[in-house]
Amino acid sequence: MNFKLIISSYLTNEKHYSYKLAFLPEPIWIKDDKKIKANSGPHYKEGGIKALLDNQKLNQYFNNTNKYASLVIDNSKCNNGFDFDLNLKNLLNDLRKTGFKIKIYQ
Repeated sequence: MNFKLIISSYLTNEKHYSYKLAFLPEPIWIKDDKKIKANSGPHYKEGGIKALLDNQKLNQYFNNTNKYASLVIDNSKCNNGFDFDLNLKNLLNDLRKTGFKIKIYQ
């Protein structure tokens, strides 16, 4: 089970930022070779988006009216022992509470 998160902003030259959320076994954000811990424990929890934005110093590009996210869901590997529905629900709630408008792709 993996998720790919693409967040976009028109306040920066890069326009969008792409991260993979993998469970190794903890939820970890991955971009290129860099790994950013979303939270501790086996399931995704609220606060992982804030941890990502803080770590990548992206808060300045995502004000309250400028938050868009595309979430690509890859559940081709089934659950692999992880609770897919719980992790997806928690991730979507976290994105919404952080103020992102979300489009989901499967």
